Amino acid sequence: MENATKALIIAGAIIIAIVLISLGVMVLGIGQDQVGQTTDLMTSQAVETFNSTLTGYIGDSIKGSSIRALFSKVNAMNAQARANQTGREVVFDEGIKSLNQINNSKTYKVEATYDNDGYISALTVTEKKPTTTTES
Repeated sequence: MENATKALIIAGAIIIAIVLISLGVMVLGIGQDQVGQTTDLMTSQAVETFNSTLTGYIGDSIKGSSIRALFSKVNAMNAQARANQTGREVVFDEGIKSLNQINNSKTYKVEATYDNDGYISALTVTEKKPTTTTES
């Protein structure tokens, strides 16, 4: 009878140990999920912050003075990216690529290209042609 009691106590201890280990594994899994969600949130906020400095300049009717400000901002961002070695530089592809091509009295169209991570990687600046109206 004593051996049966001891066997039941040992079996109970083993079951309690298995339950505690299972709870520990479950808590660790939940913790890792939370860390993953926090990392995803931080990444999306970083993308949003980076892009927000440029999105105000994207559109169909941007004044020449704003385009000059955009060029200055992008040049400053690129200099900082090179200094910090972050690798997030924005290029001007196609269209207007230098300040010398900008006339303050004209209107421009700015379009953005995004990389796979959602960051703005390139801007295309083109002069907006004046619209002509025809009367019937």
